[in-house]
Amino acid sequence: WLRLDGGLTWDADDAANQIEEVFRHELAIGYETRLLAPGDIAAVTPGVDANAVSPQGAIFNAGEGWVDLPSLIGLLLSEFRDRGGRILTDAGSTDVTLANSRA
Repeated sequence: WLRLDGGLTWDADDAANQIEEVFRHELAIGYETRLLAPGDIAAVTPGVDANAVSPQGAIFNAGEGWVDLPSLIGLLLSEFRDRGGRILTDAGSTDVTLANSRA
């Protein structure tokens, strides 16, 4: 449910393309970044069609990732139940009640 194997982004193939400016900005702020030519993308992110990437290239950020929320929610709900939690569905609106700084 959690993957941290990088993110790839590119810009349109027109005068508004700012991929090199974004890359330089990321470098300037110390962000982990690589500017890749379309032909170099397969070595970093297999399965991406290099023909879909504009000729200006793409940025690969190795430290980025994604969360599969349905899988994570299922895991958390299962753990909640295993620890004695009870899930009420279709119960209408609710509020959190605080007592002695505890919910």
